[in-house]
Amino acid sequence: MTPRQLLGQARVHTFEYVPYLASYIYSLREQETPGIGTAAVDEAGNLYWCPKFVTEIGKEQAAYLIAHEALHLIFDHHSRAREIIGEHPDEFKRFVCNVAGDLVIEQTLHMMRHLRPEGAVHLGCNVEAWGFRLDFPENKSMQEYYRLIMERLKQQQQKQQPQGGDNDDDREGNESSDPSASGGDASDGNGQDDNPDDGTEADGSESPSPDGAGSPSGGKGKAPQKPGAPGAGGSCADGQPRPYEVESDGSWETYAGDMAAARTEQAIAEFESSNPGSVPGTIKEALKCKLRPQPDPFDQLRSAVCTSVASPVGGRDFSHRRRSRKQPPDDNVPLLHGRITVQPHAVVIVDTSGSMLGSETKAKALSVIGQGIRKLSRVKVFCADTHVRSNDMVATTSTFEWCGGGGTDMARAIEEVDRTDKPDSIILVTDAETDWPNRKPHARVVVAYTGQPGTHWHQSIPRWCRTITLQGGSNA
Repeated sequence: MTPRQLLGQARVHTFEYVPYLASYIYSLREQETPGIGTAAVDEAGNLYWCPKFVTEIGKEQAAYLIAHEALHLIFDHHSRAREIIGEHPDEFKRFVCNVAGDLVIEQTLHMMRHLRPEGAVHLGCNVEAWGFRLDFPENKSMQEYYRLIMERLKQQQQKQQPQGGDNDDDREGNESSDPSASGGDASDGNGQDDNPDDGTEADGSESPSPDGAGSPSGGKGKAPQKPGAPGAGGSCADGQPRPYEVESDGSWETYAGDMAAARTEQAIAEFESSNPGSVPGTIKEALKCKLRPQPDPFDQLRSAVCTSVASPVGGRDFSHRRRSRKQPPDDNVPLLHGRITVQPHAVVIVDTSGSMLGSETKAKALSVIGQGIRKLSRVKVFCADTHVRSNDMVATTSTFEWCGGGGTDMARAIEEVDRTDKPDSIILVTDAETDWPNRKPHARVVVAYTGQPGTHWHQSIPRWCRTITLQGGSNA
């Protein structure tokens, strides 16, 4: 049997466990790629596979990996990764993000768990390179698992720091407190003896030595230590393109991806008519978000500030500082106004009161911040409960720190930010369980509402706000 025939059998074998994903899996376009040592998917719907790798792992494990890679694409992990770690992350952040996504997928594929290759990431596996087990709660989002892993790594780093020592080497560079310094392949949960190539300290700062192992292959096509270990997959895992990936012809992004998602959603409805409740909710929610995406608050912000959603850079104003192209050459005629493009000054206020502390609500807030970063590169974020607790320029959601946890007074927060920062627009992420200013502020206000539609709190939002309801998000 040739490797291609074996791959075909593996794709068919997925039908025995996830028949409703068949049309999506069969829509992936095969790209035979010798030497990459894995199977991977990019965000353009291409399935890359190494003949030697497929032959070695066999039909059943290959079926698991194919379903695994398809879920990276269904869950839109490439976009989520860019929201979490930005457009140009280091190796370590990419790897942690890949692990976080794999934790979500492994739980989704619980019906195929017995086919899971040894070394694949799962809840409860021990990561000796990091010094702890992935004993996190179930059913969290990719963003939440990323946050939990980074927090645990930071705790490990703090434990390893010498107490009251005077070692200059420890103070400069923190090399001894690197959570990956103990060696091991963090991808397999079984503690290989290689040194992790994390490229950063546990808090995300750059470490002195960028040349270890245990992080993604950096798109170099290296084989993973074990089949199913994260790090050597395609760009759909962490949003970063690999050198072996082919240039997209645009068909998947334009129509093929949506068609595959629509067929899959229909197949799920038919499957559940005779097997009610048997399809993981994360898959259904991810398809719903693909086919019926929720409004982007920053598109609404651009509409409010610039009067046109289509304007990608800002509104237009007139000034004598720029010479008008219609200015006659005669010096005796009046000076005409030139037209300039103005970048709107937009800020985000996150309601960090006690009622907003749920993981799902935090994920919605991070989603709004991530959307703002994509549109504006950096965005100023205020945390507020009864007072404004912090204000920082945020370039990636991983650097955002949740400050607060007390009562709620968004009226005070809006008035203070409007008075001191003088923004053009404010995006307020809140469950609206608060009082509101007595009069409209100077800034335009877009409320990204995290609560349930139609409630008293929802209806109490002032009419001078533009309200965008953030529907329940998926755990992908």
